[in-house]
Amino acid sequence: MQAKLNIVLKLANELGLTAIPDSPFSFIETLAETDRLRLGVEKLFDEYGINEELCDQHIQSLNEIKKKRFELKILSGGTSISSLMELKDLKGRGVSSLIDIPIEVRQQVSALESQILLEQENLRTERKKSKETIVEENNLLPNLNFRVGVSFVLTLFASIFVVLGFIASTDERFYDKDFGYWSMLLGGLACLITVNILVIRIIQAIRFQMNKSKAINDLAFKFISKLETEFENNESTLRQRIFGLESAVYAIACKNKLVEHRHDIKKLLSGLLDHFR
Repeated sequence: MQAKLNIVLKLANELGLTAIPDSPFSFIETLAETDRLRLGVEKLFDEYGINEELCDQHIQSLNEIKKKRFELKILSGGTSISSLMELKDLKGRGVSSLIDIPIEVRQQVSALESQILLEQENLRTERKKSKETIVEENNLLPNLNFRVGVSFVLTLFASIFVVLGFIASTDERFYDKDFGYWSMLLGGLACLITVNILVIRIIQAIRFQMNKSKAINDLAFKFISKLETEFENNESTLRQRIFGLESAVYAIACKNKLVEHRHDIKKLLSGLLDHFR
């Protein structure tokens, strides 16, 4: 009994409450703890009207007030949320268990978070693959043989125009001289360009074959870097959408809960007015 009495007085002191002069707790509060222990259960009830049931009621009420005052501090921080960090800190302090969030908002947030996790898992899967597999599956290797072949065909066509121009300029039975002149000029220029391209393509193909391993590593690295950048951009966009949904709902819910908690505290305090204020 004396232990419960001490708990009542300790809780009241923590909450900044003092026993009113007419309350028996006022006299008991002035006693040293050892003196309180000497007070028997019968004396407490007969002289002060304090019994175990009254102490239990006060302990329950004081603990509830203490709890709600602590929750008030959390809820106060949620009435105005201006950044993702504030929202994260608020969630870390347990605000989600204090307020009621509409089910449709929860579903939307859950869907967006699932999308983030899915993209994150896809990125993790790509990272685990070998560089050769990444390059092969995504067709990252340049088709240098095709480029060499195209360059050769273009060179061949240009050479044909040069030959036709030469024939026209030497034998008028086939073409006139003007055609021969322009054919040789344009064909020659085209031939020079296409031969240059052909040589470049051949050199590129040879260099690639000589450094194929390094080229594969570079291509795989660039591909993964691109995926990482895309994931970070998508995650940032989705996080902002989540923040936009939650910040507004949390702010409204916290304000409503603040009003409710203050009313509850006032009601609990009114039940203690006979002994504390």
